[in-house]
Amino acid sequence: MAALGYRLSVEYDVREDSTLISMVKKGLGSAITPRLVAAPIPTEIQVRSLPVPLCRAIAVAILQDTLLPRAVFAFLDILKTEPWQL
Repeated sequence: MAALGYRLSVEYDVREDSTLISMVKKGLGSAITPRLVAAPIPTEIQVRSLPVPLCRAIAVAILQDTLLPRAVFAFLDILKTEPWQL
């Protein structure tokens, strides 16, 4: 956010997503979080998009030289072929 010229004032650092959503729902602040973290989004919460989309790399780890279920390979094939967008 600093690179975009925004200065955020962090008052609380919570560990549980449910705590964060509860605090926002009760009007105790706002949060920047992936949409899936808040799902299902309570109707009382207003959702806004950031002016510049953020992205992050996600890795997949599997054991080498291990017999894996076919579902694992199907999942990896999907990750390789789908044009993933947020």
